[in-house]
Amino acid sequence: MDFRDHEVRLAVFKNAVHELRLPLSNIGDLTDTILATKKDVLDTQTLADVTEIQNSVEGTLSVVDTIATLLRVEIVQPVRIAMDISIPIHEAVRRAQSTVNLAGQTINVEVADNVARLEIASESIAEATFLLLIQSSQTAPPHSQIWLSVSQNEEFVTVTVHSEKGVTLLEQASLGVGGLQLLTVDRIIALHHGEFWLSTDLDSNAEYGYRLPVATASEPAKMTVL
Repeated sequence: MDFRDHEVRLAVFKNAVHELRLPLSNIGDLTDTILATKKDVLDTQTLADVTEIQNSVEGTLSVVDTIATLLRVEIVQPVRIAMDISIPIHEAVRRAQSTVNLAGQTINVEVADNVARLEIASESIAEATFLLLIQSSQTAPPHSQIWLSVSQNEEFVTVTVHSEKGVTLLEQASLGVGGLQLLTVDRIIALHHGEFWLSTDLDSNAEYGYRLPVATASEPAKMTVL
């Protein structure tokens, strides 16, 4: 077995993640079944205990999935090919739509004309953009607007995610799952020799963004917090 081979690393990684998630998923399925079929006959304390277990499992799975995504970026490092960045951008929007809809929010997408094709790992860029949309949704108020834009100058293609009143953005950025998600985004963009940033303006509107070089740079850039 050649662990330098991309497909071998991917297979080993997927198997390990499956074994890690399986017992947690089974517990989650059991609590779902109990709450769906026995909720009316459970006493108050037991119902509260089962609900707490269900919430804990969901939270733990979220952490596991976030760590797994970061490890996949480091271990597997998907192959990059030349493509239109709008492909992973629209995939990210599709994946984020259900979360955004639950909050009554709306995603507005604007992609500039004639954006250059970039050498990117489509799945990784989709994941990075998806995580930024989820972060933006979580820090913005319900029933608000989220804007995703793609633009280009001579050197970079820039992707920004902007939301209203993300007042807790900087405080949450380094905490828990949110911090791991931003670390994952930062690493994905760094492996593409790009730059990732996050900021809030004077009106507490939040902005996440990354830029990818039109021509491949020699060294990956660092994450910056404005």
